[in-house]
Amino acid sequence: PEFAQNTAATWGFVTGIVSGAMLAASMTFIRKTHDTEPTPIFMLMQLVSIGGVIAMILPMFIFDMGNILPNTWSEIGWILIYGTVMQCLAWGLIAYSIPKLSLALTGLLLLTEPIAALVIDYSWLDKPIITMQWSGALLTMFAIYLGSLKPTAYAISATEMSHSTLVKVSFATFNR
Repeated sequence: PEFAQNTAATWGFVTGIVSGAMLAASMTFIRKTHDTEPTPIFMLMQLVSIGGVIAMILPMFIFDMGNILPNTWSEIGWILIYGTVMQCLAWGLIAYSIPKLSLALTGLLLLTEPIAALVIDYSWLDKPIITMQWSGALLTMFAIYLGSLKPTAYAISATEMSHSTLVKVSFATFNR
């Protein structure tokens, strides 16, 4: 539905996929750093942020075309608010939790970000959201819930039981 309403949806889709891949890579590197040696999280996040600025400063000036850099004091204020709340606070908490959680659970929790974006689009930006989009959000949340469940003893014993039954049936057939 988004591709029919928005001419730049393909560009947004591609940059979203690349952004997600870069996020996954950075979170993996943070986890691997903590696996090697416990590191103060704020110092590590500072190094990651400085690296991101250095990597993106030249492309920003090349591709700006009056669209990326803020033009008014209001835009600068919103960027500072967004940077303080979303980048510093939210990502700081995420990076802080990575060494304490499994990468699989962290990845599942990060899947809630598009759901938050959908809710913000609907509630604050008055963007029309169709039933299929809400259904996808609910399906994503259900998948996150299922992915966070631990295997139960029943599931393991059922697997073992079916394996032992298979062995008994095979053995009985072989002995005929």
